[in-house]
Amino acid sequence: MTMVSRKRHSTHDSGQEPKAKIEKNSPKSKKQRKPKKRNAETLRKDSKRTKAAEKPNWPEFKKKKKELRNTRKEQKCTIYTLINKSKKLWEEVRRNDCPIEQREKLTLEIHGLLRNKLHKVVYSHDLSRVIQWLLKIGTPDLRAAITEELVPHVPAMLQSRYACFCVKRMLKYGSHESRKAIIRSLHGKVVKLTSHSVAAPILEHTYSTWASAFEKSQLRQEFYGDMYKQDKESDVNSLDDVFQKTPTMKEAILSAVKANMSRILDKKLTKSSLLHTVLCEYLRHCSKEDRDEALLQIQNSLLDFTSTRDGAHVAIMCIWHASNKVKKMIMKSLKGHMMEVAKSEHGHLILLALFDTVDDTVLLKKMLMPEVLGDLWSVASDEYGRKVILYLVAHRDPLYFHPTEVDMLRKGAALSCIKKDLEVRRSELLDAVSDPLLEAIANDAETWLSNSSIGMVTLAVLKSGKGSELQKAFETIAEYICDVTKKISEEKQEFFVVEHAGTHLMLKKLIQHDKERLRNGEVTFSSVLVSKLTEGTLLSWITYNRGCFLLVAMMENRIQSVVDETQRKLQPLISHIRKQTSVGASILHKRLTA
Repeated sequence: MTMVSRKRHSTHDSGQEPKAKIEKNSPKSKKQRKPKKRNAETLRKDSKRTKAAEKPNWPEFKKKKKELRNTRKEQKCTIYTLINKSKKLWEEVRRNDCPIEQREKLTLEIHGLLRNKLHKVVYSHDLSRVIQWLLKIGTPDLRAAITEELVPHVPAMLQSRYACFCVKRMLKYGSHESRKAIIRSLHGKVVKLTSHSVAAPILEHTYSTWASAFEKSQLRQEFYGDMYKQDKESDVNSLDDVFQKTPTMKEAILSAVKANMSRILDKKLTKSSLLHTVLCEYLRHCSKEDRDEALLQIQNSLLDFTSTRDGAHVAIMCIWHASNKVKKMIMKSLKGHMMEVAKSEHGHLILLALFDTVDDTVLLKKMLMPEVLGDLWSVASDEYGRKVILYLVAHRDPLYFHPTEVDMLRKGAALSCIKKDLEVRRSELLDAVSDPLLEAIANDAETWLSNSSIGMVTLAVLKSGKGSELQKAFETIAEYICDVTKKISEEKQEFFVVEHAGTHLMLKKLIQHDKERLRNGEVTFSSVLVSKLTEGTLLSWITYNRGCFLLVAMMENRIQSVVDETQRKLQPLISHIRKQTSVGASILHKRLTA
């Protein structure tokens, strides 16, 4: 016991601390830390030096990376070397300074490298461009060789984002036999390609531009059922022919047509004349329920149907059988596109159908008319646009519309659910356009009498006009035709205004219409014209055959005041009229001396 305590005391009394404490507080430990800091700093500096020394050579690195990439491509694609060589040759061909002889030689060399491999490389972006240019600048033999190799692969190419353009070049630059072979290769796959977003536009181009009437009928047959996919019949041109040959299969065929069309309509791929024709045939034979179902699918995309005759008829049928709510939706879809539709060869008929069947004329005038009235001359000067104006001011007048068009529109209006009377609707639409048209004529009579076609539009507008705006238009036209310095240029020839055939006919009909105006107590054109006639104007008119006939028409319109005033102004000029040799002058002289 005493020994242990002594040891403890001795240890304590000696003044020595424990070993751990001595190492912690000793100055030697502090001296050891400083070298550690210096070592860390030197390590950092050394690492920086090594990093600077190890910085890669980027050009060399990129070169190796490119070589590695090319090596992998060579391993993946067995003809990679040939492709690369072809592209290098093509870089020479596409230069503007490449001589023609050298270009022909290089194109043949490129084809030699890619022969029997075109169907593999045509789907790539760069090689498809090379093939397109080979078809464009190559010799006929080269084009034929390329087409012959690619024809079996046309259906797959049409579905490719890049190869489809090669098919367009094959059709454009190929021979007649090549085109026939390309169209034959589509047999059995028409419905599939028509419902493909990439292939559909190219197939439409092929059908509408390059296919003959017989080839078109064969392509349409595939919509009639699977039995026509490979086995075509030369005497089947429409559904009517199919039903005549197999009347017992009518329901099955209509069901097949419906399924095939729904495939396309569901994808909104409606810009196809092939689809328009088949759909038009289908709507003539299907039941009311199927018709309503099909029209429901297309009512929001009628703009796509304005480009073809059958498409326009489909759109018109949709309007005829639509409710007022759907008609409002159709007008809304046409808003902003009125000028395009009005000037369309077939689309303008859609507007005529709307004018006949929409009861809410206030909404129609608000949504559609501002675009037409905003650029009247552009519409009136167009071959089809002027029919829209004529239908508003001269509704179904056989002088301006073909009987078949009038008959179709009349029957369609009878099918539609309309409540407003036809004459009331016509009067409301006429009121919307009459004054703006008369104002346009009054502001620029020379333009609205500049040729025969526009003269007929001007005649229709003036015959339907009323009020003060009509009076202004009459005065402007009378002043224009009485100005002996004015001339009309047409087909590189110049005519005096009253001697121009179209203008003369328009003025003559306008004077003849004065009888009806007089009965209605309205202002007449001949009374305005006779007040503007001067001696100088009459001396000029009597030298022209048609000018004399115009004066005869004024004397035969049975408006006594006009007849008396005309005779009074012509009496001093009888000696001048007698000297003229034209037939019109002879008749005018007889009328004055009778």
